[in-house]
Amino acid sequence: MNVLALAFYPVEAAATRYRPYQFVEPLAERGIKLTVRPFLDSRSFAALYDRKNLVCTGLGFSHAALASFGDFFRIASADVLLVQREDWSPAV
Repeated sequence: MNVLALAFYPVEAAATRYRPYQFVEPLAERGIKLTVRPFLDSRSFAALYDRKNLVCTGLGFSHAALASFGDFFRIASADVLLVQREDWSPAV
């Protein structure tokens, strides 16, 4: 079985590292291939909160958006699609 996990952040972010990436090995032992595809690469993620580097951050987002079009072809070959996202709803 092939599982494609789409995440926003790369492995350097705790949200991705402790959610989809921690299951790659245990699932592989059971014959399930988990492929994690983050939207941002490590370099763009590192520049994300650097206010002095807004141009690089913008270019990183543009590059990530273009590169993510390849994921549409990967979705077609996956048996299961997992989308890891943040809850952006306001706290009540």
